[in-house]
Amino acid sequence: MSEQLDRAENSPVPTRRALAIGAPWRGVRNHPVTSAFFVVSAIVAGVAMLVVFAPPKMSARVVFQVSAHPHALLKPVSDDNTDFHLYCQAQAALVKNRQVLNGALNQPGIAGLGLMKNQTDQTTWLEKNLKIEFTPSPEFMQVSLSGDEGDDLKAIMDAIKTVYIKEVLSKDSMQRLARLRQLEEVQRKYTLSLDEYRKKLSAIAEDLGSTDPANLALQRKFAEDRLATAQRELLQIESEMRRAIIEAKQLDEKLKKPDLTEISQELIDAAIKSDPGYVQLAASQIELEESIKKLKSLLGAGTRPNVLAIREEELAKVSKNRADYADSIRGAVITRLNESPLDANKRLQMKLRDRIAMLNDLKQAIEADISKCALSLRRSSIGQSDLDAIRRDMNRLEHTCDSVQEEIENLKPELDAPSRVTVWEEPVVVPGTEGSSRLIYSLIAFGGIVIVGVAVVTILEISRALT
Repeated sequence: MSEQLDRAENSPVPTRRALAIGAPWRGVRNHPVTSAFFVVSAIVAGVAMLVVFAPPKMSARVVFQVSAHPHALLKPVSDDNTDFHLYCQAQAALVKNRQVLNGALNQPGIAGLGLMKNQTDQTTWLEKNLKIEFTPSPEFMQVSLSGDEGDDLKAIMDAIKTVYIKEVLSKDSMQRLARLRQLEEVQRKYTLSLDEYRKKLSAIAEDLGSTDPANLALQRKFAEDRLATAQRELLQIESEMRRAIIEAKQLDEKLKKPDLTEISQELIDAAIKSDPGYVQLAASQIELEESIKKLKSLLGAGTRPNVLAIREEELAKVSKNRADYADSIRGAVITRLNESPLDANKRLQMKLRDRIAMLNDLKQAIEADISKCALSLRRSSIGQSDLDAIRRDMNRLEHTCDSVQEEIENLKPELDAPSRVTVWEEPVVVPGTEGSSRLIYSLIAFGGIVIVGVAVVTILEISRALT
């Protein structure tokens, strides 16, 4: 019975106690030398970390708010912010711009600060050590500088803030002013172009007589009707000319080959009897015959006075003279009768030639009128086309001018608009990140060695308990 109790007391109890939660504490208590060694080692490692890393530095920072959209007084701001990232990059570059850094160093007392005296190239040192971060939002630009002298750092950041804000305001103002000047120049050019178009419009109006579409349409209709009438007249004149030319050619052929048909005796006798000399002799003969007839009626039968004999002798003489005269002019009468048709044809030929000349002059006048009407129609068509083109260009230019003028009017108040960059947080001095890092590393070294020491003594305690 006693042996069973002894085995029960000596078997599993130590193992359970060794693996209990209190094993690390028992290990520390049972192994004081080892525990002290690890504690000392942890303290030495922590102190070593504090010694190895640089002593804590100060950091001065200033925070600027960079608006995602340009500020405006009247004109609505666009929702398009696709260029905001580029604008932020430009502002970061502007802060480190040598002109801004030199301006900050030229501020009273900055170049003589203790932090800057030891720098051979102060501008390059600032450019290299300035840190720019956009945190906690892209609209907040934090500019910081680390060093040992907090007051010097703050003074430098104040100077950078002053020069940078002045530079941003100047650039924004200059950009707005440059845009205004550019818009005004565009407006001036477009106004000059509109004046040129108005001059062209005036010249076309003077040439066409009007710029009203209704009046131009009436003028064109009148010119078309006049042209059609002139063309009809020209066709008629050309037809008459062809007829007259053919008649003249036929008459020329007739004059070259005159008609030699024999003239009738009756026509010759009639022509002789119509001769004035012959008519006078015939009248004298008739008068003598009437006188003899009257005288015989007054005399008795068988009576023959000398007066009657004389009258009869005179009648015989006049009759003979009449016959002789007829014979003497017969040849001339025949010649005249033969020449009369030729003269008539010649006169007709002259009339035809005069008519052909007149028709030719009339044709030339009508052709000139047709050319004038055609030219007027062409000029009217070209002028109407030019008018339409000019009106389209003028409407486009006037619309553009109105848009530019509206942009100018909207931009003028914006010359006084606030800048997109404002100071969100004035320069302030805060503990440097290097000091925080050194403390963290020291704590990590101390805690790590302590944990290792606890683990070692715990293992030792477990091992002792198991044996």
